[in-house]
Amino acid sequence: MFVLVSTIRGWGNTDLFSRAIQHVLRPYFEGDEFYNRKWDLYHYETSVRDFFLLPIDQAQEFLKDLSEQTGITKGLLDPPNKLAFFISPEAAQEEPKLIGSVSSKEEFNKLVAAHSWSDEVIADRKKKEKVKKARKKKEKQSLAMMGYNSSVRTARQHLGLGMKACAMKEAAGEGVSEDRPRPVLVAIDVEAWEQDHNQITEIGIATLDTALIPSAAELPALSLADMDMANIDYDNPAPKTRASVINELIKCRHLRIHENRSLRNGIYVSDAADKFDFGESEWVSLGDVPAILGESLRFFDENGNKRNVIIVGHDVKQDLAYLRITGYDVWNIKDLEVMDTTAMYKAVNDVHESRGLGRVLTDMGVIFWNLHNAGNDAAYTLQAFVCLADRGLPPYSHQPASPVAVPAEDEIPPATLPEPKEGEYPDYEDLVESGCISYIDPAKNQLGPRPKSGKKGGRARANRDGFEPPQEPKRTVTAQQIAEVEDGWGTSKPVEDDVW
Repeated sequence: MFVLVSTIRGWGNTDLFSRAIQHVLRPYFEGDEFYNRKWDLYHYETSVRDFFLLPIDQAQEFLKDLSEQTGITKGLLDPPNKLAFFISPEAAQEEPKLIGSVSSKEEFNKLVAAHSWSDEVIADRKKKEKVKKARKKKEKQSLAMMGYNSSVRTARQHLGLGMKACAMKEAAGEGVSEDRPRPVLVAIDVEAWEQDHNQITEIGIATLDTALIPSAAELPALSLADMDMANIDYDNPAPKTRASVINELIKCRHLRIHENRSLRNGIYVSDAADKFDFGESEWVSLGDVPAILGESLRFFDENGNKRNVIIVGHDVKQDLAYLRITGYDVWNIKDLEVMDTTAMYKAVNDVHESRGLGRVLTDMGVIFWNLHNAGNDAAYTLQAFVCLADRGLPPYSHQPASPVAVPAEDEIPPATLPEPKEGEYPDYEDLVESGCISYIDPAKNQLGPRPKSGKKGGRARANRDGFEPPQEPKRTVTAQQIAEVEDGWGTSKPVEDDVW
């Protein structure tokens, strides 16, 4: 085991010691006395920088001698793991290289000067490492996109829309077998109390029986891939598409937990518990929820055989985790398949960034109301699933991928946030919910900047390293701007549910 020279030399200034003790220890660590003993000096290289190390047993012996001289024990006789230097398994060298033994400051400086990297070498290695990381990131994204594309193909197979997964290149139902399995799609959304996520307040369950979907010949010829989604006319009735016909078959339930009926959101998340738009809400006991969920996920055919069930969700991991709080674990279902509309959205739009449910619905031309109601969210999630499948993959996703040229460091443009498209307005409540803005003082009619991160030690570590993290520009929003955001689309368009 080894320790960094800089670590052991700065050990006397750590916050383990009071200022008075630091004053006592400083000459032993920073003065010549530190070098007036035998040290075995090692040199260690990674892909981007080099280090000078000392054996940790020699460092421990130095601290022990120092403790005997000063009578200070706390902080000097700690376990070695507080000093140890971690050697990355991806480093260029497997072990540090011994470059010599020193017993004076002059010998130490001479060895360091002979083996230290120049600034040009460090800059060149960092540039190569940056290019290497960019290439790895691109490869990782390409592999991930293959999985996203596969989810769209699977969805189209289940709905009988065509196996090429590119609606603009195929006839409806092309390549789909009539003898294919016809599973039941179930979308589940869970709402929890914003002040305690262990308190479940609502559960939404939407189902779509694919056996009831008409054949491709009976569905409308128009698909979402044939429409200009950027210029949808919301003032006139929408034309019938394959997706709109299939979405009419969705059935939805909204369960509200009786024991938590007094727990209402509204501070960080909009309170839409009373605004279920697809039927009547049902009050149920928390103890009955596992049985209700089990019944909602159990289907049989005319011969009494159990049918396959596919769980559909938008960022579904979170909802499945919430279900465990109710006492029901969906992973106990045999041959369970889970599909996520966030992955499908990435494939359909050829992007790697996730989007909120409201953004997905808007891009698919679905008019929606009262999100954050579990029943509505479940219904809209299943509608988004059908629309994304009907839209299909972009035509160029079927072309063989050409080698990607990764630019050099000086050619890589700085990362920028995407500008919102014209006509898109974030919902004020979702801005607050996401943490982008926070309400300061109603009397001042303004909103403050995003709160600082709650992670411990971030600023302290930055200050100790000698740099200050960049500060976000302050942003304020007046009451008039809030009203414009809330009324932005009027009644002709749905209000966006997420923030860019």
